[in-house]
Amino acid sequence: MVHFASTSENNGIFKRLKEKFRGGIVIDRRNLNDYIKEDDAVLIGIGMLRSTTTFNELPKNLCDILNLKDEGALTKSLTEYVIMNMKNKKIVLDAGSLQMLNKELLIDFANKCPNKDFLPVITPHYGEFEKLFSINLVNLNDSQKIEAVYKMAQKFKCVILCKSRVDIVASQDRVVIVEGGNQGLTKGGTGDILSGLVASFATKSPAFESAVLSSYLIKKTADRVSKKMGIWYNASNILNEIPVTLNDLVYNN
Repeated sequence: MVHFASTSENNGIFKRLKEKFRGGIVIDRRNLNDYIKEDDAVLIGIGMLRSTTTFNELPKNLCDILNLKDEGALTKSLTEYVIMNMKNKKIVLDAGSLQMLNKELLIDFANKCPNKDFLPVITPHYGEFEKLFSINLVNLNDSQKIEAVYKMAQKFKCVILCKSRVDIVASQDRVVIVEGGNQGLTKGGTGDILSGLVASFATKSPAFESAVLSSYLIKKTADRVSKKMGIWYNASNILNEIPVTLNDLVYNN
């Protein structure tokens, strides 16, 4: 069961599409606390806006946060609120939340829940990784990239799924390199699917394994779709093919 919480405009769109959104419930963000109690994992950040403004004092109360007019401030405050108020949940941070994140909160979250299976997961591409950790991966060789991602995962007690032609998935004590896929995965929306996969697998599986499987699955799916469509596919094509790919991996491979 998926709980979908967004702006009132987006919630309205989902409600009109309800005949296709049978696996979830559209909720008002004001009721976030009640629904999070029922959830195993939370994904936050997709579609949320970011800004370059420096914010000093931001509200801590959910009602006050939701009344913020600045979208960047709302993203930052809501992200921090979710991180600080979640207990015994898996959390995946992507897009706007990732770009507005105070990375020190990752350590706080991990310390509240010392079980390494519950480490927070972040899914940056190279630009987001540099913004968050002040490390430019572009000019590093492969071994240096792996080392940099691994060190940040260790330092900030999180799982990092660093997205690129070759994905690097690192936690405090493990690194997995995931190859495959093609340039069609650079299209808009595919990163959202990836973070959604991580959150979905994390509901029943450890955070690190969920990140590795999600990276592998979306790359395998992209390879599969490209055999039919070349690189002229979109995120919807990937989304529709994922169950078929997963079925083959589980039962036919």
